[in-house]
Amino acid sequence: MASVDETKIAEFKKVFPPDGRKKVDDTLKIPYLFVGQLEITFPDGTRGVGTGTLISPYHVLTCAHNLYQNKHGKYAKKVIFNPARNEEFSPFGNYEFERLDVPDEYISLSPEAPVNGIVDDYTRYLYDFGVVTLKEKVKIATSGFLQLYDARAESLKTDFIDIAGYPGDKPANTMWDARGKLTSFDDSFLFYKISTAPGQSGSSLRENFNDEDGLERIVGIHVAGSSKIESNFAVRLDTDKIIKIESWMGHVD
Repeated sequence: MASVDETKIAEFKKVFPPDGRKKVDDTLKIPYLFVGQLEITFPDGTRGVGTGTLISPYHVLTCAHNLYQNKHGKYAKKVIFNPARNEEFSPFGNYEFERLDVPDEYISLSPEAPVNGIVDDYTRYLYDFGVVTLKEKVKIATSGFLQLYDARAESLKTDFIDIAGYPGDKPANTMWDARGKLTSFDDSFLFYKISTAPGQSGSSLRENFNDEDGLERIVGIHVAGSSKIESNFAVRLDTDKIIKIESWMGHVD
């Protein structure tokens, strides 16, 4: 596979003008209370932050490279989830992980972690999704969580997408949300020029459906920006990926 071109990465920015990101002042509102910051430490001491989405009281959906990096000792040795974090305010507390799951295919490919949130060859990140199982139940009073959804092409062409997370170019530990439409998609990926920054890897892409219930559903997991195509991209959820995620959650044998 092509190596990362550092010069090209330096020229490509993941923040696209106009920067439509808006600070989430009330992180306790749905859907933001499901979004949280991940604090990650790998076996060689490398530390970082990412974003995850609570999809059950015990499970956090994120990207695989937040949980597994071959270069830094394979699986992270410490992952702490801080749901709905708002600067130093932690409304639900902090949660340690019990188990980390990523696809075997991701481990086989072992792509390099994004450099400043950017990669060159996005095709190596086909399986960049994973789940954190928490040691304790997150005590959020809610009647349900955001659904995982295999979106149809017709809706992906027309509906708005929202991405909320913890961008590193904004004040520390603050949540920001941005909305836009996809520029394109294929069977495996979603592409967009919705602004993000390092720290948002693992953020869920929420599709705003134009139906009566007004529901938002998770249709992808943000990975990074690609200098090759000058676009941000996400792993697109499909039925097989959803079945895999549910198996990690213990819903499928």
